[in-house]
Amino acid sequence: MKQVEDRYGIQMAHEITEITMIYVFNSRADVDEEAITEVLPEGGEIMETLAKRLIEKGEARGEVTLLMRLITKKFPELDNKYYEKIKKLDLQQIEALSMALFDIQDSKELEEYL
Repeated sequence: MKQVEDRYGIQMAHEITEITMIYVFNSRADVDEEAITEVLPEGGEIMETLAKRLIEKGEARGEVTLLMRLITKKFPELDNKYYEKIKKLDLQQIEALSMALFDIQDSKELEEYL
């Protein structure tokens, strides 16, 4: 990390470390917060940023999962293409669709949010 910091600056070094840690955390089931803390014992800004991003990602996944369950309950015969589109929505769009779901009457209206 010192070489990256010297060559590209501290901001870039932090970003690379953060991206690497997120990748490792998401791709390996045997890596948890404790393992990351061992690698970055001082914690600090990198751990705080990593934790924040992981929390946001988890919240977004939870919202998508809940939204899909509600849509499935309301429209049990809905085509899979809608679910694929929902997975691509950003958090703001997911929240808007969640708020409108009870007013949506059919798949045509649902399509307007996708």
